[in-house]
Amino acid sequence: MLKVFYNKSQIFLTEDAGVDKLSQTRSKVVLSYHNRTELWEIIKYVETDAPYLEKVFITGRSFELLKQDFFACFTLVEAAGGVIINEKNQILLIFRKGKWDIPKGKVEAGESYDTAALREVSEETGITDVKIVHPLNNIAVNGQATWHFYKQKGERIIKPTYWFEMKCHSNVNFVPQIEEGIELMEWADREKLPDYYNNIYGSIRDVLDIYVIS
Repeated sequence: MLKVFYNKSQIFLTEDAGVDKLSQTRSKVVLSYHNRTELWEIIKYVETDAPYLEKVFITGRSFELLKQDFFACFTLVEAAGGVIINEKNQILLIFRKGKWDIPKGKVEAGESYDTAALREVSEETGITDVKIVHPLNNIAVNGQATWHFYKQKGERIIKPTYWFEMKCHSNVNFVPQIEEGIELMEWADREKLPDYYNNIYGSIRDVLDIYVIS
């Protein structure tokens, strides 16, 4: 199974026929496809009804073929980012374009995911003394990455973001990257992370869920 976000809608790609037995509503639907043309129509439907859709399950005869056909509908743009934790066990959040977020950005040509993640963290936050602890591999459903798609200048983009846990000190000097729409940054206690969830992207919530202390 693969989980992909479109705005607030969650799209699940699966060959599990069991989802056909789910009770369907306006906000939760199960759709099957038989060819790439039908898949295009499903994607257009998701884009049109996104404000009403919470979960969409797309089923196919083969999960690998489903992924192949789904990805063929988009241009792939890879990204990488970091969950930064200080010595007080707090996590760094940034406020970007009206939503809470964590540092991330596009992988440049020839870059590895870890190099891109460190560069993006430095560019967006001004923090240079940060070290990778390990890549994340326990994100809900997908494991190593979050996925989302969007339209930009008429082109459909699908973006996997690969995440790394990072460490730095709490007394670093922040330099928000204003040109990227970053207005402020703050350290958040892990037990208070859910307080930010009413104004955060679903994919970012999936990452932060790993760190929530109840």
